[in-house]
This record gives sequence, C-alpha cells and structure tokens, in this order.
Amino acid sequence: DAFAIPIVAEAPGRIKYGDIIEGDTMQERVDQVTGKVSRVIIHATTAKHSSPRISLKDGRGRTIKLPELQHEARYPLPVGSIISVDEGAEVTAGTVVAKIPRETTKTKDITGGLPRVAELFEVRKPKEQAIVTEIDGRVGFGKELKGKRRVVVTPETGEQREYLVPKAKHVTVHEGDYVKAGDALMDGSILPNDILRIKGEEELAQFLVDEIQEVYRLQGVKINDKHIETIVRQMLKRVKITDPGDTKFMLDQLTEKWMFYDENKRVMD
Repeated sequence: DAFAIPIVAEAPGRIKYGDIIEGDTMQERVDQVTGKVSRVIIHATTAKHSSPRISLKDGRGRTIKLPELQHEARYPLPVGSIISVDEGAEVTAGTVVAKIPRETTKTKDITGGLPRVAELFEVRKPKEQAIVTEIDGRVGFGKELKGKRRVVVTPETGEQREYLVPKAKHVTVHEGDYVKAGDALMDGSILPNDILRIKGEEELAQFLVDEIQEVYRLQGVKINDKHIETIVRQMLKRVKITDPGDTKFMLDQLTEKWMFYDENKRVMD
C-alpha cells in the first residue's frame, strides 16, 4: 500500500483490544464522501489508557506466542492508526489488523522526492527522523517513560543500549528481533550523519546512493550509480579538524582529505 503501512497478524487467533477506548484513545470518524466509518487511534485523554494495542488470543484467552520470532502476537498502535478488525473477530495469518497512514507518502513521487534528494545531498535533518540502533543485538522493551516507549537492544557481549521512541510513532521492530547497527527502530528517514557515525564512510556512500536511487526508481527513472557516486565523492572529500595537535591545521578548519593524511604523515615521521 503506497499510502499506509499495514500491521499484519502473524498467526491465526482472536482479536483482543487493549487500551482502545472510544473517546479516550480511539475516535470514530466518518468520511464525508463515502460515508464510511473509521476507527482512528488518538492521543490519550487520560494516563490510564495510554498504550493502545491489538493482541491475538488463543482459545483459552492467552496471548499467542510466536516462538520462531521470539515475541508475542501483540501490536502497539501509534496515534493515527486506523483499525481494520473488530474486537473478538477470528483472523488468519496475514490479515491486516490496522494501517498506519504514511506521513511521507508525498515524497514518493518525483516532485515530492526531489526535496528528499536535496535533503540527502545537503545532509539536512529530516522532518520525520528515524531513531537507529548503534549496536547489533536483540530487541526488547522496557518500562514506558513519559509518553515514550523504551526500546532496548541487548548485544551478545557488552552493554545494552536504550532508545526512547514517542508513542505516536510506529516502532518497526518486535520483541526478540535481531537488529544490526544502523538499522531503524521506527518509521521515518534515517539521518546520514548517523550512518557515518555508526557504520563509517563506505557504508554512508552506499546509503546515499541507495536512498537517491529509490526516489527515481519509483518513477521508472534509470540513473547509473556512477553519476550519484561522483557527487557523493565530492561530499566526502573534505574533513573538519577537531584536534589540530602538532599539525599546521587550525581548530574547526575544513581541509581536503589528502592534505589531512599528508600532514599527519609528516608529523608522525
């Protein structure tokens, strides 16, 4: 669906609403043209029902566990989600239980996508920025904090990292998922600076090429990677001096990479 992100049932079961209260966390809206009624998740008016969600229950009323995916069949609903199923309905695996309207749909055509291309080339902070994990590890969820979901990434060795995602945003990972450094934990556009900081220069170059190609590819426009790579090389040809040490550089000076490496070599020799 070009206009919405579907939330799909991963197993057969019975639909159970959680914290979905009409007038508190959910509102029925009528389409003025079609007359169709939609149930839309809204900002909670009370703290009591602050985690709208849909769960899949088995015949005994227990939340279905998905051992192969290492998480339960429970789907948090961010603000703006449109519920597609009734409470108590029996569904099969693959059934769409809710949809999240895409805030970035307008960027999917070529005219709307061009600002995204400019955003990437100019390394501007996107309006809807995604939070990314800085480490590889398994996803878990901690106690919520002031209207934010706590996403915890636990590596096989070393310290875990915690990320706070606003409840109104769609978390794209589930309990038990394995993520790699640089993967997005929520819907939105990834900031190139994060890729550079976490994965390095080569990964950033590939990320920029892939993101820019996506805009054109969606419209059937073919551009050879080499043209984009030429621009990316120009973007990455300079560095900023953060510690001049014994070199001739000044603090915060911008310089060509080859000059940076040559000067460091001279000082080391």
